[in-house]
Amino acid sequence: MHKTLAPVLSHIINTVVNNGAPPSTWLKALVTPVPKKTPPTDLSHLRPISVTPVMSRVTGRLIVRKYLQPALPTDQVVDQFAYKPTGSTTSALIAITHHISRLESSSYGKH
Repeated sequence: MHKTLAPVLSHIINTVVNNGAPPSTWLKALVTPVPKKTPPTDLSHLRPISVTPVMSRVTGRLIVRKYLQPALPTDQVVDQFAYKPTGSTTSALIAITHHISRLESSSYGKH
């Protein structure tokens, strides 16, 4: 079945990229408020979870991989974690933890 869908999906994605404008339905998300604390007593106790259309996410990833990643100077974005194959919140947390531990260890002898 995937062989019959591939040309159709490819055509849709190429049309969107060539036109530079996604369909309006791709720009909409289903937002569900999820409580940070139970029971929530204030709007600030809710965090929004957005579910966006799959085709929108797939097209966005393809655009980033083909156009944005090659344009980023890798030597200048070592501390950035978005739009990189190895970028993730886990990578960001590891990097900041490492940086903080280096700062702490270098400041021990300065008291």
